[in-house]
Amino acid sequence: MTGVLLKVNQADFDHAERVLSRAINGNSRAFMDQVGDHVLAETLQNFMQEQTPGGKPWQTSERAKKEGGKTLQDSRRLFQSYTYQANATMAEIGTNTIYAAIHHHGGKTGRNHATTLPARPALGMTPEIQGDLQQLHTDWMGGLLSG
Repeated sequence: MTGVLLKVNQADFDHAERVLSRAINGNSRAFMDQVGDHVLAETLQNFMQEQTPGGKPWQTSERAKKEGGKTLQDSRRLFQSYTYQANATMAEIGTNTIYAAIHHHGGKTGRNHATTLPARPALGMTPEIQGDLQQLHTDWMGGLLSG
């Protein structure tokens, strides 16, 4: 070919791909820690504001009505039990408190299932949280590429 020529081969990108792959694999735990920390913070904020992840107010508990205080926060055991675990491939946010499920989903409980509790979910994914996590990922990837 005569004139001006620019030739680009896949091999020109192989080194960059290997470097980026090592950076991602070596640092993805840090990103997943950010994900866990962010979703946990959102969950605890829902407790503080007594609302669902979507912002709908929880039904006030009978104890909170009688004694004052916040719903699901008398002893703060449930609130304090939420935590996260992360590794290089995932973040898991939740609680192992046995009564968390009945408060999250609602349902019949107590002797002979005589009491019905309303659902009061604190943990969940919303479009806003998804957007936050996408931004965290973009920022994390940008840091890998610039650093």
